[in-house]
Parts: sequence; structure tokens; C-alpha cells
Amino acid sequence: MADILFVEKYPLRAFYLRRVSRVWPGLAVYVAFCALRFTPPGYLHVRPVDVAAALLFLSNYRVEFFGQSQVLDHTWSLAVEEHSYIVLGILAVWLRQRREELARWVILALAVGMAANGIAQSYVFPTRDVVLNVPAEHWHEYFNVYWRSDIHAASVFVAAFIYLQFRGRLALPLGLVVALAVCGGLSFLTILPQSFRFTVGTVCLGLSVCALDDAGNVLRGLLSRRVLILFGTWSYSIYVWQQIFYKLFQSMRAAGTLSAIEGGVLRPLFVLGACGAGILRWPPETGQVA
Repeated sequence: MADILFVEKYPLRAFYLRRVSRVWPGLAVYVAFCALRFTPPGYLHVRPVDVAAALLFLSNYRVEFFGQSQVLDHTWSLAVEEHSYIVLGILAVWLRQRREELARWVILALAVGMAANGIAQSYVFPTRDVVLNVPAEHWHEYFNVYWRSDIHAASVFVAAFIYLQFRGRLALPLGLVVALAVCGGLSFLTILPQSFRFTVGTVCLGLSVCALDDAGNVLRGLLSRRVLILFGTWSYSIYVWQQIFYKLFQSMRAAGTLSAIEGGVLRPLFVLGACGAGILRWPPETGQVA
């Protein structure tokens, strides 16, 4: 997206129309299915406010005030992404007639400010979440901090800065590229604090991705295999539809209706079901989130 907006200087109206046409139709079908299938009451119930928030990309703020909606809560990350693109698009137009260097540093300043905001609200001015049933150690950073666009968008902005700053000039050894990617992936382990994930973890992932072009033919060839490209095409729809299977399995396990053996058998079946639902998504032209 940084390349499209700041290097190619893609027209802003066309950019937003392209984003909406790729993301919203598939999301609308999923939300409509959930609204019709999971009516209140029930653990997986969907309320009108949940539907409106998901379709308007506001789930990450809705959860603070109205509580969870199990099958729609995952759209918080989509909201963060779309909010980031709105701000980046406005910045791209505003800075289009100025030096590219200025755009890079404005993006970095915003990223640092968002990350600092998250750290401050996690550790300096923590707020207890009184709406949701969240473990005490996560009261002050899971929903009220980590899900918010004004904080978590730091991940998107720092990645955009890394790309614009180093594109075509980030020649790192292949081993270091792999190590950065692994470090970034491991940062999402639940034992690590959220603030570590979207700061150190994001920087590692951003550096590894931006270094791929100069990392050698072996790694590029591996990532260019048809099966991975095809999975990338399906990834957005799988992301949208997997939540139902995940929450169904979670509710069955929490109810104590699954033995260890049954859980071990059902888990891969639910994963396959989630992938199948994503592959068979409608409308078929909906592409992945880039």
C-alpha cells in the first residue's frame, strides 16, 4: 500500500473504490449469514450493533462499549487496516507535491506516537475493562488498548516507513531475513505482552518482508510457488469465515462436551472446514487483503 500510494501515486478515489470492492462484498455476505444464523439469545448471538459495527469497520471500538460478539469480533483487525489506509491515503495526497523524504518521516512520527500511546495506556495510565470478561492481567491492554486503531495502526505505519525508507536498498543476508521473520512470528506468542508484538514484532516482520527482493532467488522462488499464491488469493475469505469454526470449537470445549480424543479429531476437521468455507466464499471476485 505504501508503494501504491506514495510511489505510484495512485489516484485516491480509485484507491478507496478498489479497497471497498475487494473487502466489503465478502464481509457483507459473512455478516449477513451470521446475523440470520446466530440470533439472540445464545453464546454466538449477533446483535444489530454488532452488524453495523462490522460493516462500518468499527468493531475494534464497538467492543469497548457494547461487549463482545463472538463471531464478528475478529473484524477488529480489518477495521485497523482500513482506518490505516484512510489516513495513509490522506497523507499521500497532502504530501504528494512535497519531498518524499518528508512523507517518510511524517509516517514514522505517527507510528512512534501511536506506539507510545499504547505503551502509556498499558503501563502508565492503565484502565480496567469493566465490560468484558477478560483476565485481570489483560484488563488494561487487550480490548481497550491493543484493538484500537489509534494505537495498533502503529504496526501498519512502521511497516510503511520501512518500505519507503529502504525499498530496493535493504540487502540483508538470507539467514538474517529468515531470523527476522521467525522473530516477528514468535512475537505473537501469548506469553509476550501486546506492546511487544506491535512494536518489536512488527519491526522484525517489516524488515524481513522489505528485504525479500534482495534476499536471493531461493527464498523468492519458494514464496512464489503457485500453491502459496493460490492460498494468498483465498486468505481474506478464510480469515473472514474461520471465526465461526473457531468459536464453535471453543464453545464446545468450554462446555466440557469434548473429550481429549474428540477435541484432537475435531480440531483439524474444523480447520479444514474453515479453509473450505473460505475457498467456497461468495462473491468469488473478492480478493485478499493486501
